[in-house]
Amino acid sequence: MLLKKKSKQEKVNTNYIEIIEWTDAQADNGWSDSRETELVNCITIGFLIAEDKKGICVANTWAEPESNSRMHIPKPWIKSRRKIYIGTGIENKKESTIALN
Repeated sequence: MLLKKKSKQEKVNTNYIEIIEWTDAQADNGWSDSRETELVNCITIGFLIAEDKKGICVANTWAEPESNSRMHIPKPWIKSRRKIYIGTGIENKKESTIALN
């Protein structure tokens, strides 16, 4: 699925993450007498990288202008979306520090 990438003017807003609850397909193999559908409920968390009428792309790692660990999710599969303010975006002048001991 090709998604429209954000243009150079549209920067990824790293002050927010999205929590996406969605249903995924599942595959298996081998002999079985099961006649039930088996879908998987998923939760994906990340920065919104791209969105169009067909789907979204979120990434868990962002380093201007690139992203890594991207998940492309078709919109019909999405059950819910929440936008969470984290306020530690790389475009912020204030930095937050976490001590690792």
